[in-house]
Amino acid sequence: MMIPRKSVAPFDFEGLEIRDFTHGRDVNSSLAEITVPVGARHRTSWSERSDKYYFGLAGKLEFEIEDRRFQLAAGDLCIIHKGCRFSYENGSTAVARVLLVHTPSFDISSEVFENAHIRGTEAKRPRAGLPEEEGMKIEYLPIGFVRSPHQTTRGVPIQPSRARGIKGTVELEERYAEGLADLDGFSHIILICHLHKAADFKLKVVPYLDTELRGLFATRAPSRPNPIGLSVVRLHAIDGNILSIEGVDLLDGTPVLDIKPYVGDFDKEIEVRCGWLDQVKDRETVADERFEK
Repeated sequence: MMIPRKSVAPFDFEGLEIRDFTHGRDVNSSLAEITVPVGARHRTSWSERSDKYYFGLAGKLEFEIEDRRFQLAAGDLCIIHKGCRFSYENGSTAVARVLLVHTPSFDISSEVFENAHIRGTEAKRPRAGLPEEEGMKIEYLPIGFVRSPHQTTRGVPIQPSRARGIKGTVELEERYAEGLADLDGFSHIILICHLHKAADFKLKVVPYLDTELRGLFATRAPSRPNPIGLSVVRLHAIDGNILSIEGVDLLDGTPVLDIKPYVGDFDKEIEVRCGWLDQVKDRETVADERFEK
């Protein structure tokens, strides 16, 4: 089988130009040529079903795999097995090109990863025991959206307790309005949201209230593997599918995944330790752009 390059039309994938040579063909592997413009970046993602092989054709790319960075130049090979987090970008002054091979065959538009070998250097993460549905994909759709005065991240209070007096609304989809029955008897509600403006996550971050690197899961940083936010706000009124709230620390347009009543007996603990936050909790801080896309 002969597939001339000029017969394969490129398509755009997040700013990258991709020629998928094997799309729609009965083959065991997938092969694509990827052109990465100067400044372009492949966002952080995971591979669910196949190993990936990147071979440098021209220029240079910076790969980040499990928070370690590697440079891929022309003639270098990067092998990444399924299961791990990765991203890459072209920070040079010239266009870069690579060949990408998936084994077994796989849809090129769905990439992701785990073990990487670049010039003999390995970045490996032990696999946590996954359920039988290895590589399972979970999808949620918003049930509504937050309307707030916060249009950009800079200056947003970092928690509802620091956002007293800031009012907004939750616009629930009308088909869910019946589910709001009896919620007006609660003074506070819990909003579970998708933080749609959060940047790709890192496992060590400098949180808003501190100047030292902390483990991501010991912080409330919005950039996370699954950027889910939890916000306890005061409920003032419900009018049809519109909830009037106060203590808003969320950006305008934030997708809402769920709403729950706040119950003191269930949600408040008396004897708690707050780790490093016990030393800095009195600092008055608002957000900046450090975790924004």
